[in-house]
Amino acid sequence: MHLLIVAATQGETTMLRTAMPFREVQDGTFRLEEQNRQITLLHTGIGMVNTAWTLGRWTQLQPDFDKALNIGIAGSYRRDWGLGTVVQCTSDCFAEMGASSPEGFLDMKQLGFPIMEWAESPIYNSLKNPDPWPLALPLARAITVNQVQGEIAGITTMQQQWQPEVETMEGAAFFQAMLRLGKPFAAIRSISNYVEPRNRESWKIGLALHNLTEAFVEWWKTQ
Repeated sequence: MHLLIVAATQGETTMLRTAMPFREVQDGTFRLEEQNRQITLLHTGIGMVNTAWTLGRWTQLQPDFDKALNIGIAGSYRRDWGLGTVVQCTSDCFAEMGASSPEGFLDMKQLGFPIMEWAESPIYNSLKNPDPWPLALPLARAITVNQVQGEIAGITTMQQQWQPEVETMEGAAFFQAMLRLGKPFAAIRSISNYVEPRNRESWKIGLALHNLTEAFVEWWKTQ
Protein backbone atom coordinates (compact mmCIF):
# COMPACT_ATOMS: atom_id res chain seq x y z
CA MET A 1 0.00 0.00 0.00
CA HIS A 2 1.16 3.50 -0.85
CA LEU A 3 -0.47 6.20 1.29
CA LEU A 4 -0.17 9.87 0.34
CA ILE A 5 -0.39 12.24 3.31
CA VAL A 6 -1.12 15.85 2.44
CA ALA A 7 -0.42 18.65 4.94
CA ALA A 8 -0.21 22.39 4.46
CA THR A 9 2.94 23.10 6.48
CA GLN A 10 5.93 21.24 7.84
CA GLY A 11 5.09 22.66 11.25
CA GLU A 12 1.93 20.54 11.27
CA THR A 13 3.97 17.34 10.73
CA THR A 14 7.04 17.95 12.90
CA MET A 15 5.75 15.63 15.64
CA LEU A 16 4.75 12.98 13.11
CA ARG A 17 8.19 13.05 11.47
CA THR A 18 9.76 12.70 14.92
CA ALA A 19 7.50 9.80 15.89
CA MET A 20 8.06 7.84 12.65
CA PRO A 21 11.23 7.25 10.56
CA PHE A 22 10.53 9.54 7.62
CA ARG A 23 13.39 10.60 5.36
CA GLU A 24 13.38 13.67 3.14
CA VAL A 25 13.43 12.70 -0.54
CA GLN A 26 13.18 16.20 -1.96
CA ASP A 27 12.52 19.68 -0.64
CA GLY A 28 9.36 19.48 1.48
CA THR A 29 8.56 15.85 0.61
CA PHE A 30 9.28 12.93 2.93
CA ARG A 31 8.93 9.16 2.62
CA LEU A 32 8.63 6.19 4.93
CA GLU A 33 9.00 2.62 3.69
CA GLU A 34 8.10 -0.48 5.72
CA GLN A 35 8.08 -3.91 4.09
CA ASN A 36 5.26 -3.81 1.51
CA ARG A 37 3.84 -0.40 2.42
CA GLN A 38 5.00 3.16 2.18
CA ILE A 39 3.95 6.72 3.00
CA THR A 40 4.70 9.84 1.03
CA LEU A 41 4.32 13.02 3.08
CA LEU A 42 3.64 16.02 0.86
CA HIS A 43 3.56 19.63 2.08
CA THR A 44 1.54 21.95 -0.15
CA GLY A 45 1.72 25.36 1.47
CA ILE A 46 -1.18 27.18 3.08
CA GLY A 47 -4.49 27.71 1.29
CA MET A 48 -6.56 26.31 -1.53
CA VAL A 49 -4.42 27.59 -4.41
CA ASN A 50 -1.21 26.10 -3.02
CA THR A 51 -2.98 22.83 -2.27
CA ALA A 52 -4.49 22.54 -5.75
CA TRP A 53 -1.26 23.49 -7.55
CA THR A 54 0.97 21.17 -5.52
CA LEU A 55 -1.41 18.22 -5.74
CA GLY A 56 -1.92 18.73 -9.46
CA ARG A 57 1.81 18.83 -10.14
CA TRP A 58 2.69 15.95 -7.82
CA THR A 59 -0.06 13.57 -8.95
CA GLN A 60 0.86 14.10 -12.60
CA LEU A 61 4.42 13.04 -11.88
CA GLN A 62 3.63 10.31 -9.34
CA PRO A 63 0.08 9.01 -9.79
CA ASP A 64 0.72 5.55 -8.33
CA PHE A 65 -0.46 6.08 -4.74
CA ASP A 66 -3.39 3.99 -3.47
CA LYS A 67 -5.17 6.40 -1.15
CA ALA A 68 -4.69 9.82 0.39
CA LEU A 69 -5.08 11.45 3.78
CA ASN A 70 -5.29 15.17 4.51
CA ILE A 71 -4.09 16.12 8.01
CA GLY A 72 -3.71 19.34 9.95
CA ILE A 73 -5.29 21.63 12.50
CA ALA A 74 -8.68 23.30 12.35
CA GLY A 75 -10.93 25.74 14.09
CA SER A 76 -14.15 24.39 15.60
CA TYR A 77 -17.60 25.93 15.60
CA ARG A 78 -18.65 23.35 18.19
CA ARG A 79 -17.88 24.09 21.82
CA ASP A 80 -18.70 20.55 22.95
CA TRP A 81 -15.57 19.32 21.18
CA GLY A 82 -12.63 20.08 23.42
CA LEU A 83 -9.46 21.61 22.05
CA GLY A 84 -7.25 18.79 20.85
CA THR A 85 -10.19 16.67 19.63
CA VAL A 86 -9.35 14.85 16.39
CA VAL A 87 -12.20 14.57 13.88
CA GLN A 88 -12.75 13.08 10.43
CA CYS A 89 -14.15 15.59 7.94
CA THR A 90 -16.68 13.74 5.79
CA SER A 91 -17.78 16.79 3.81
CA ASP A 92 -16.19 20.09 2.90
CA CYS A 93 -17.27 23.27 1.18
CA PHE A 94 -15.88 26.22 -0.76
CA ALA A 95 -17.72 28.51 1.63
CA GLU A 96 -16.82 31.86 0.06
CA MET A 97 -17.29 30.89 -3.59
CA GLY A 98 -20.19 32.81 -5.06
CA ALA A 99 -21.38 36.39 -5.35
CA SER A 100 -22.64 39.14 -3.10
CA SER A 101 -25.98 40.75 -3.88
CA PRO A 102 -28.45 43.18 -2.29
CA GLU A 103 -30.32 40.09 -1.07
CA GLY A 104 -27.19 38.56 0.47
CA PHE A 105 -24.68 35.88 -0.53
CA LEU A 106 -25.45 33.79 -3.60
CA ASP A 107 -23.76 30.39 -3.74
CA MET A 108 -22.69 28.62 -6.92
CA LYS A 109 -25.96 26.69 -7.21
CA GLN A 110 -27.93 29.90 -7.04
CA LEU A 111 -25.66 31.34 -9.71
CA GLY A 112 -26.09 28.24 -11.86
CA PHE A 113 -22.40 27.33 -12.16
CA PRO A 114 -21.24 23.91 -10.93
CA ILE A 115 -17.55 23.70 -10.00
CA MET A 116 -17.28 20.13 -11.29
CA GLU A 117 -19.22 17.02 -12.32
CA TRP A 118 -18.94 13.84 -10.27
CA ALA A 119 -20.84 10.59 -10.78
CA GLU A 120 -22.75 12.36 -13.57
CA SER A 121 -24.08 14.98 -11.15
CA PRO A 122 -23.15 18.64 -10.76
CA ILE A 123 -21.28 19.72 -7.64
CA TYR A 124 -21.55 23.31 -6.53
CA ASN A 125 -19.94 24.55 -3.30
CA SER A 126 -20.19 21.41 -1.16
CA LEU A 127 -18.31 18.14 -1.62
CA LYS A 128 -18.86 14.86 0.20
CA ASN A 129 -16.53 11.94 0.74
CA PRO A 130 -18.46 9.04 -0.84
CA ASP A 131 -16.68 6.45 1.31
CA PRO A 132 -15.36 7.78 4.66
CA TRP A 133 -12.81 5.56 6.36
CA PRO A 134 -13.90 3.53 9.42
CA LEU A 135 -11.90 5.62 11.87
CA ALA A 136 -12.83 5.81 15.54
CA LEU A 137 -13.21 9.59 15.34
CA PRO A 138 -16.12 12.03 15.48
CA LEU A 139 -17.44 12.94 12.03
CA ALA A 140 -17.45 16.61 11.03
CA ARG A 141 -18.85 18.94 8.40
CA ALA A 142 -16.07 21.28 7.25
CA ILE A 143 -15.85 24.52 5.36
CA THR A 144 -12.77 25.89 3.60
CA VAL A 145 -12.07 29.61 3.55
CA ASN A 146 -9.44 32.07 2.41
CA GLN A 147 -10.13 34.26 5.42
CA VAL A 148 -10.56 32.44 8.70
CA GLN A 149 -13.39 33.83 10.78
CA GLY A 150 -12.45 36.02 13.73
CA GLU A 151 -15.39 38.37 14.28
CA ILE A 152 -19.04 37.83 15.11
CA ALA A 153 -20.61 38.99 11.84
CA GLY A 154 -18.52 36.65 9.70
CA ILE A 155 -18.99 33.73 12.09
CA THR A 156 -22.76 34.20 12.09
CA THR A 157 -22.87 34.41 8.30
CA MET A 158 -20.96 31.14 7.89
CA GLN A 159 -23.12 29.38 10.46
CA GLN A 160 -26.34 30.48 8.79
CA GLN A 161 -25.12 29.65 5.29
CA TRP A 162 -23.42 26.28 5.81
CA GLN A 163 -23.92 24.97 9.39
CA PRO A 164 -20.21 24.09 9.65
CA GLU A 165 -18.54 22.23 12.47
CA VAL A 166 -14.89 22.90 11.58
CA GLU A 167 -13.03 25.39 9.40
CA THR A 168 -9.77 25.04 7.44
CA MET A 169 -7.99 26.77 4.58
CA GLU A 170 -7.22 23.72 2.39
CA GLY A 171 -9.72 20.89 2.87
CA ALA A 172 -12.14 21.47 -0.01
CA ALA A 173 -9.29 21.70 -2.52
CA PHE A 174 -8.03 18.31 -1.31
CA PHE A 175 -11.55 16.85 -1.56
CA GLN A 176 -11.99 18.09 -5.11
CA ALA A 177 -8.60 16.79 -6.23
CA MET A 178 -9.23 13.30 -4.86
CA LEU A 179 -12.73 13.12 -6.33
CA ARG A 180 -11.33 14.06 -9.73
CA LEU A 181 -8.56 11.47 -9.40
CA GLY A 182 -10.96 8.77 -8.20
CA LYS A 183 -8.74 7.94 -5.21
CA PRO A 184 -10.05 6.79 -1.80
CA PHE A 185 -9.37 9.52 0.72
CA ALA A 186 -9.97 10.84 4.19
CA ALA A 187 -9.36 14.10 6.01
CA ILE A 188 -8.56 14.26 9.71
CA ARG A 189 -8.15 17.50 11.60
CA SER A 190 -7.30 18.28 15.19
CA ILE A 191 -9.03 21.23 16.81
CA SER A 192 -6.55 23.91 17.83
CA ASN A 193 -9.02 26.71 18.55
CA TYR A 194 -12.65 27.69 18.55
CA VAL A 195 -14.07 29.90 15.83
CA GLU A 196 -14.70 33.04 17.86
CA PRO A 197 -13.57 36.68 18.00
CA ARG A 198 -9.86 36.25 17.39
CA ASN A 199 -7.97 35.35 20.58
CA ARG A 200 -4.65 33.68 19.73
CA GLU A 201 -3.81 33.26 23.44
CA SER A 202 -6.54 30.63 23.81
CA TRP A 203 -5.27 28.42 20.97
CA LYS A 204 -3.80 24.98 21.77
CA ILE A 205 -1.76 24.18 18.67
CA GLY A 206 0.76 21.97 20.48
CA LEU A 207 -1.98 19.85 22.05
CA ALA A 208 -3.80 19.58 18.73
CA LEU A 209 -0.69 18.40 16.88
CA HIS A 210 0.22 15.95 19.64
CA ASN A 211 -3.23 14.35 19.49
CA LEU A 212 -3.24 14.35 15.68
CA THR A 213 0.10 12.52 15.66
CA GLU A 214 -1.09 9.96 18.19
CA ALA A 215 -4.29 9.31 16.25
CA PHE A 216 -2.41 8.71 13.01
CA VAL A 217 0.30 6.51 14.54
CA GLU A 218 -2.31 4.30 16.22
CA TRP A 219 -4.27 3.98 12.99
CA TRP A 220 -1.16 3.17 10.94
CA LYS A 221 -0.33 0.30 13.30
CA THR A 222 -3.58 -1.40 12.21
CA GLN A 223 -2.93 -1.15 8.47
